[in-house]
Amino acid sequence: DDESEIHNIAVRADLQGQGIGLALLRAMLAAADASGAPRVLLEVRTGNDRAISLYERNGFRVTGRRPTYYALGVDGILMERHV
Repeated sequence: DDESEIHNIAVRADLQGQGIGLALLRAMLAAADASGAPRVLLEVRTGNDRAISLYERNGFRVTGRRPTYYALGVDGILMERHV
């Protein structure tokens, strides 16, 4: 009740850069806000600068890191947004 979590946002490579990811994120945030959850959590791979920038532009901030969380030893970045 006190949080929502985004697990995946994916846009086919040939369709990236057209605002589809932003539209998906905004729809998820609207659903989270409508549920009354005061915060939204997600994690993203380090190096995925495009996604990190999208999340930061939509109110997320970095709150932590998971070392070697993904395949090949890539770290995960924890992010959250408060309503």
